[in-house]
Amino acid sequence: MSRPKPLVALLGVPNVGKSTIANKLSKNRKSITSSEPGITRDAVLHKVSGEGFWIVDTAGYQEGPKTELDKKILSLTESLKEECELFLLVLDGKRAITSYEKKLIKTLEISDSDYIIVVNKIDDEQVKAESWNNIGPLPSKPLFISSQTNYGLRDLLKEIKRFLPKVDFDDLNGLKSIGIFGRPGVGKSTLFNNIMKQEISVTSHENNTTRDIVEGLWQECNAVLVDTGGMNKRRPKSNVEVYSRRRTISAINNVDVGLVMVDPQEGITRQDCRIIGDLIEAGAALMILAGKSDLGIEVEEVPSFCRFVEIHNISGKTGEGVNDLVTIIGDLLTRKSIQMQTATINKIFQDVTISWPQTGNRACKHFYSVQTGNSPPRIRLFVSDSEKIDSNHIRSLETGLRRFFPLSGVPIKFEISNRPKKDFSKTKENLNKKEKIKGV
Repeated sequence: MSRPKPLVALLGVPNVGKSTIANKLSKNRKSITSSEPGITRDAVLHKVSGEGFWIVDTAGYQEGPKTELDKKILSLTESLKEECELFLLVLDGKRAITSYEKKLIKTLEISDSDYIIVVNKIDDEQVKAESWNNIGPLPSKPLFISSQTNYGLRDLLKEIKRFLPKVDFDDLNGLKSIGIFGRPGVGKSTLFNNIMKQEISVTSHENNTTRDIVEGLWQECNAVLVDTGGMNKRRPKSNVEVYSRRRTISAINNVDVGLVMVDPQEGITRQDCRIIGDLIEAGAALMILAGKSDLGIEVEEVPSFCRFVEIHNISGKTGEGVNDLVTIIGDLLTRKSIQMQTATINKIFQDVTISWPQTGNRACKHFYSVQTGNSPPRIRLFVSDSEKIDSNHIRSLETGLRRFFPLSGVPIKFEISNRPKKDFSKTKENLNKKEKIKGV
């Protein structure tokens, strides 16, 4: 099982408002919405908080798909029928029902699946009355809603829950999040599908095939695996590219572990470095995956700013190196939650800070340090003058820690504080009190 239960799928032709419905029901703008049809390509998973079910937003059905990409999208949407407990077939209430939509209804009837016909874009009672003429006779009574104004959404929630079986709700709270990141065309979705052992994310020779965030349950890791859109070097040109980039950036800021896929033929590029830098800044543990290892090309050099990150050769196509990822990620998560002894930290820093300037304008004394948190590890330094601590000081301290502790692939966060100055006035006051007591 790659998706959580119970699962409800939104079906329908392009541009009937499926993505807006999914966003409204989940109260999370996870699906990219646009007036342009065919924006959704992958099945986007939404958690309907407090209602005990998941909803999956699917790509629009198109009669007679023309391209290979269209055929793949249709095939993956069809495969969802085996995983879902309920289907919501969405119609546009402002236009006549098409012959293809009638075929979809007939298909659902024949399959013996539970389904609800949802007529969207019903902005007022007049539109509702007119929509009866547009949709004509149906095999079951439809629900009228407006995803824009929220009309009828509460009734839709009640109807969904009435159909759902009493199965355990896979909440997924507390599960770690593992993200696959990289430039377009490096094989992120192919790797995602290989790990999931089924076609979930749409793959294509076209760049930027993935737009939304695609998620699946990685049972071997007891984690949620996230496939993201490719991060281009150039600025996004369209609104869709802007929204896709925002969702990838949001994923970077929320994953526990980031797997950065690079093309071994090009090596680690500037754009790869930006992605790695963003993950380090966000505090994610990370591993660089040199994809397409079936080509026999390896990436050997890592940029100086991320030398603590290891490279693992992998092929999403053949599966080479994929099974090792479970162990690798487990080790990364263990190292990320490391608890270092205060005495050991200070011994290491004492040896490192001997080389710091002790006199002159750059002189700064280190008093002591303590670990204040983990995931990732956070160290607070107490020094004589925090303004004199620069990146060279921090780098030397970090190198000292990495030599002693197993911190490969884990960023370290430093907080710099001036040591609190003693209040000598209080000390003097206490001495005076003692003298008075003695004189009594």
